[in-house]
Amino acid sequence: MKQIIWSNWNHEPIDHLRRLGESRISIFTLGEWLPEWYERLHGEELIKKAAEMGVNTIYTHFFKGFGLIHEYDDMEKMREFVKIAHKYGVEVIGYIQLGTLNYETLLDEIPNLQEWITRDEYGKPLTYGEHYYRWRPCLESKEFIEYYKKVLLYGLEHVGLDGFHFDGARARECYCDKCLKAFREYLTEHIKNPRELVGLKHFNHVQIPPLSEDWDKKPDEIHDVLALYRGRFRHYQLHKAETELFDFIKANGGKYVLHNPGMLRDDFVGYCDPALNPKSCDFVFAENNKFIVRQNDKNVNQVLAYKVAERFGFKLFDAPWLHVGKKRMGDSDVVIPNEKPIIDRFLAQGMIYGGISGAPWFVRSKKTGSVVAMDDENHFHVVKHAFDYFKENGELYHAKSIAKVKLLYCTDTFYGFIKSSYMYFQSKAMWLSDNNVPYVLITDDEIDQTEEGDVIILPDYKYASNAQYDKLKKASERGVRILMLGEYGLCTENGKERDHKNKIRNLEGLQGVITDLPEDVKFKTTSENTLVDIKRNEKGNVTLHVLRIDNEGTLPSVGIDFKNVYVDTRAKPVAYSIDGDCSIKSYEITDEKVHIELKNLTTMVSIEFVK
Repeated sequence: MKQIIWSNWNHEPIDHLRRLGESRISIFTLGEWLPEWYERLHGEELIKKAAEMGVNTIYTHFFKGFGLIHEYDDMEKMREFVKIAHKYGVEVIGYIQLGTLNYETLLDEIPNLQEWITRDEYGKPLTYGEHYYRWRPCLESKEFIEYYKKVLLYGLEHVGLDGFHFDGARARECYCDKCLKAFREYLTEHIKNPRELVGLKHFNHVQIPPLSEDWDKKPDEIHDVLALYRGRFRHYQLHKAETELFDFIKANGGKYVLHNPGMLRDDFVGYCDPALNPKSCDFVFAENNKFIVRQNDKNVNQVLAYKVAERFGFKLFDAPWLHVGKKRMGDSDVVIPNEKPIIDRFLAQGMIYGGISGAPWFVRSKKTGSVVAMDDENHFHVVKHAFDYFKENGELYHAKSIAKVKLLYCTDTFYGFIKSSYMYFQSKAMWLSDNNVPYVLITDDEIDQTEEGDVIILPDYKYASNAQYDKLKKASERGVRILMLGEYGLCTENGKERDHKNKIRNLEGLQGVITDLPEDVKFKTTSENTLVDIKRNEKGNVTLHVLRIDNEGTLPSVGIDFKNVYVDTRAKPVAYSIDGDCSIKSYEITDEKVHIELKNLTTMVSIEFVK
């Protein structure tokens, strides 16, 4: 895959913006300026400027669920724009809304649309939040899937798109007959001992356990086996539908699939399990509140999302919003990043952790005629400088994490403690970053690959299988350290409480259990509020990355120390940085430790240990 430098190019068609009826500083841009701004996005001048800045991939509007007939005119506009973008070497990913159908227009094209949609436990159609005019499709509807294949084929063959961005792709509740049949079949396939587990001989007559979509009404924990399997079924259901659509794109010549599954939102059950992301997916969209910033005495960043992406085989489009201050009437508290320190650290985070760069705000409207963020000359040159650096040093960031700390990713507890466990998992990942501890994600299958000196972290996994415990036990016997945060194994993976004398509970009797992060896995810097990662690039060289979150000024001297379990003592460190005058003042590499002294560090530095 080519080196990706991406930008949003407004993913909403003009009719949706008109129908939406909202006004705020965001990509959902409304008001008197809308026609002029929208028209400019489809012209040559702006995409040429983006290409000059370094952008080579954009995602933009294509299909919003109004229907092929209603959206025909906008698709024709997009077809002409794709030709212009390709002229400047920019590939175009078309937005497609997977989660909603606008019945006010689509019923003209599909009179039986009601047969495609999700329904609550009382048979009432489910809508997209307060948008009462947007029905939600049922993923078990074969007619819906086939219609979307028709849309995709039209985008590839007629519009000339290079791929698709699927939005609204999340695990929705639905209680229609098709979903009920699929749920019973799922239980039959995955539970081989129903009498022993749930007291039933079969699942022929069970109903789907109801779950409120109101966060405040969701249960704190679940022990009902069928309710646990409902969450797993919803994620499987989403995976199955996405796989069919994504594979269809690749089979018909599409290059890229971008997917927005609600990455790292608090509601794990209601969104997605990234481990089930289809193999045919290239990019995942992380639209959340984790813009990299020091705020309210806390570090906020997207490191975990990048780690998840690395582990499960896709690249990340980092698309959070920067929130500042309080909401005011008309506009929200979302602002367009415009200062060099903010832009630099955002773009550097993508390079370091994802081997990718880009941002969602370059063509956001300034609500004055057709003016966009990229029109600011200072903004343009700051971004171009960062992109030029990335293009020149791209090989440095095509790398794989090699950290000794392994954060175990296990979903059993996420399905049980649905309101707390996923957030706890995320908080512990943030805790590692705050302590300058590089880490990688592993799954159960990779516990067997851990080595002496590694540290496996278990973030309050109250639900755990016997098989997982056995793997941890063997790992501890070969010198792997186990850090249990919170509790472990109080219940089986199916929510059944274990006997209080069972040694699986809280890892009783397991050797190698530790109670705090060992000092030898910490990377120590003399600069506060830094992020540190260590990788091995495609040339086989170890690369150390340091990123400052509070990068408002330049530090004349910064020291970095870590235990040497990574670097060949014969290697020579070479520094690379978007901060032009950052360099290595001195260094010492022994079998025991590595010490680096930097000068003039502002935002970031990548140190390649060249053998």
